[in-house]
Amino acid sequence: MDEGRSLLRSEIETFNPGIQLARDPAWLSNKETRAKKKYGSILIELLDQEVTKKVLEQERIILAGTSYRVYNFIPKYI
Repeated sequence: MDEGRSLLRSEIETFNPGIQLARDPAWLSNKETRAKKKYGSILIELLDQEVTKKVLEQERIILAGTSYRVYNFIPKYI
């Protein structure tokens, strides 16, 4: 599991110039829930505020050769 998240982090940082993650990506759902779905969401935390702003303005990142939409994550409960 951790190896997969590290690989995902490496992929994001390699194919999205200027992006550095603060930590490995995290799934927003548990393994059992993801197994029943076609798609899932991951949480990425960027190191730099300016890069974060740029990524949110572009609304896209590249992962495994595919462009994916990004959103600013606001938790329901703080």
